[in-house]
Amino acid sequence: LIAPGDGDMIAYLAQLERLAKIPATLALPAHGDPIDDPAGLFRRYIVHRTLREERVVAALPEGPVGKTTFELLPDAYADTPELLWPIAELSLRAHLEKLVREGRAVHDGAVYRKA
Repeated sequence: LIAPGDGDMIAYLAQLERLAKIPATLALPAHGDPIDDPAGLFRRYIVHRTLREERVVAALPEGPVGKTTFELLPDAYADTPELLWPIAELSLRAHLEKLVREGRAVHDGAVYRKA
């Protein structure tokens, strides 16, 4: 989970790209089991985040009227059980912060829209 305040989606994706280029055959994470194909795992994470970002962009309205994160959740996280939406909302905010910094979205008060 990349949550605003604790993480940065741009930095996270850049680090995944960097790690995916390391020709390691084993990674030892701080928790969990050893990873036998670290480059493959990091690439899957990149693909997952990229696909999620595409859903977030597709959920953003065009024009002057924006949507809150809670209004964006049903479209951006339609594949996620509603029970997990409070956690998904944190990830959504991280994606939105990235999109705003890149100039692809606008944050106006409590709402977001396409730039």
